[in-house]
Amino acid sequence: FAGEIPQIGDNDSGRFLKMTPEFIHENGELTEIENNHNHLLGLASALFYDSVLEGYGQQFPLENIYTAVTIPPKKTNILVAKDIAAFSDFGVYILKKKKYSCAIRAGSIGQRGKGGHAHNDQLSFIFALEGTILFTDPGTYLYTPAWKQRNRFRSTSMHNTLSVQAMEQNQWVEGAGDVLFWMLGDRAKASIERFDDSVCIGEHKGYGANHKRILTFSETEITGKDICTVQGEKQLNFHLAPKAQCIKENDSSLIVHCHHHHIRFTTSDEQIIVEDSDFSNGYGKRTATKKLTIPINGSECTWKISITK
Repeated sequence: FAGEIPQIGDNDSGRFLKMTPEFIHENGELTEIENNHNHLLGLASALFYDSVLEGYGQQFPLENIYTAVTIPPKKTNILVAKDIAAFSDFGVYILKKKKYSCAIRAGSIGQRGKGGHAHNDQLSFIFALEGTILFTDPGTYLYTPAWKQRNRFRSTSMHNTLSVQAMEQNQWVEGAGDVLFWMLGDRAKASIERFDDSVCIGEHKGYGANHKRILTFSETEITGKDICTVQGEKQLNFHLAPKAQCIKENDSSLIVHCHHHHIRFTTSDEQIIVEDSDFSNGYGKRTATKKLTIPINGSECTWKISITK
C-alpha cells in the first residue's frame, strides 16, 4: 500500500500519547519521521516470539523486552511469501500483485471476545491500484460525542462486504457510554478456508446462514463471488476513497478513477447503484464520499474489478 496503513477497526488517532513522535532530534535538528509503526513491529516480535517481525524498530532491544515479558511463549500463525502475507491471529490477509494490492479482513474480534476496537468488517477488503487506495475502509470518526455515528461507522453496511437489512455480523447494545467499546461476542466467527496468490475463500456465520466470499486474483483482475442464503434484503457495499470518482457506463458497469488510476467495476447479475457515504481518516474528521451498492435478489452475486489502461 505504498507506505500507507489501511484502516482496520478503530484507529484510535484521538489518543493522548501517539505511537510514534512526529519529529526526532537528529544532528542537532528536528527531523520529521513517518508514522509507520515499524517500532511496534519490533516490540511485537518479542511479545509474540515471532522471528518474522525481527529487524524492525531497533530502538527496542529485544533481549531487554524478553527479560521483562512474563507471558508464556506463543508462536503466532504468520505466513509471508512473495505475493502474500497471512496474519491469521489478527485476521488480515494481504495480496500484492504487480499493479495492485488487496487486504482482506477475516478473523477474531479481539480482546478475548469483547471486540472493543473491532468493526463488523468480516470478509471486507481494501483495494489499492499502484499504491492509491480506491476501495477503502471508512474509518472510525467518533466515540462518545456521537454514539449513533460511532455505531454507524462500525456497522456492516459501512464496509466492503455483504449486509442484510436490520442485521449485523456481530451485535452490540444501543446507546451511549461504555457499550460503545464492546460487542456481544463473536457470533460471526469468520475464517479463511484457502488463501494463496490466485484465490481467497472465506466465510462467516453472523447471519445464521453463512456468508461465503470467493475472490479470484489475476494480474489485472479480481473476480468476486458472494453466496448467502439468508432471507431478507441483501446488498453488497463498496466504499470509494474520497478522491475517487466514478462514471457509469450502464446499469451494471462503471469506471472508477483517481488521478491517472482507472478500474472498471462490473457485475453480471444486478444493478450498481451509486450512493452518498462518509469517510474518516482520523478522530473527529469526516469527508463526504461515495459508495457502490449492489442489491441482491437471490443467494449469489458475481462482480469484477478490472484494471483499465
